[in-house]
Amino acid sequence: MSAAQVSALLAQAIDAGLIAAGETYRTAIKRALAPGYTSGAFVTGALLGSIEATPPADEPLGRTVHVGTRLDYAVYWEFGHQNLFTGKFEREERWLPTLAATAAEQERAFVQAAESVIAGAGAGGIAAPVIATHLPALEGFAP
Repeated sequence: MSAAQVSALLAQAIDAGLIAAGETYRTAIKRALAPGYTSGAFVTGALLGSIEATPPADEPLGRTVHVGTRLDYAVYWEFGHQNLFTGKFEREERWLPTLAATAAEQERAFVQAAESVIAGAGAGGIAAPVIATHLPALEGFAP
């Protein structure tokens, strides 16, 4: 396998891993938000239906995916707001705690997907060393 082929294979493996990790988080946040932010009396399904993961893309700090929603009211609950109905300041963090709680699961999904791409290319013997050299950058990551 040439250096260019190894580089392309590693890029495919990283993208597969990022997609798998993003989907792991997307599924977990949807599960966390399914009952609603408080009583569940106002759950319409709009928020759950709007949660999406972007395809992998290059950013200044490296390749990444984003999981989120375009609905503003999710931000109001996450960071807090003055609730017009209760008259109280209310905050229900779900996004960041779910990200932190699923970090190990996301890492496992990343590794499994990346290894699958590498093994599928007939280069299974290089999967562990290639991934091992790139995962230390994630150590100590605590969202």
